Amino acid sequence: MKSKFLLILAAALITTPAHAKPLVLPDSCGSEKIDFDVDTKKDQPAPAAPEEGKAQIVFIEKSPYARVTRFGVDGAWVGATKGNSYFTVSVAPGKHHLCAYAEGNLLMHGFEPGVKSLLFEAGKTYYLKYTLSVDVSHDARTSSATFDPLEADEGAYLIKKYPLSQSKAK
Repeated sequence: MKSKFLLILAAALITTPAHAKPLVLPDSCGSEKIDFDVDTKKDQPAPAAPEEGKAQIVFIEKSPYARVTRFGVDGAWVGATKGNSYFTVSVAPGKHHLCAYAEGNLLMHGFEPGVKSLLFEAGKTYYLKYTLSVDVSHDARTSSATFDPLEADEGAYLIKKYPLSQSKAK
């Protein structure tokens, strides 16, 4: 009886539900066909100052989920995180459209993407915290994603606390 229950449970987790929606991402994301391999490294030095004539974005993911989240700028993926971690990217000054998309799992086949548009100035570092919230009830699974600009002190604290994500598109 116990093995029959485990077999049914495994089949239910592996089978994609018929009501799963096709992946539709905002224009600020990259191609849904691109995935990342992500490694994290603890105790890394603070990021260097922004490149000359550029702004620096520090994407910080605060999440209890150990799965990959892809980050996009202006329609192209620029990197990924895994759980509580961060990475940096340089951008030209001006307005940029940001996206984050957390990969799903066996119980939830993808989460709502987070989007935000911000104006960036050359020579400045911007700390952006990405948070994913999930509500799972007996009849529904919903998610929400937010980008929150952080003060420099809070951003610097979180990058001391979290490992650096190093990602590579596959």
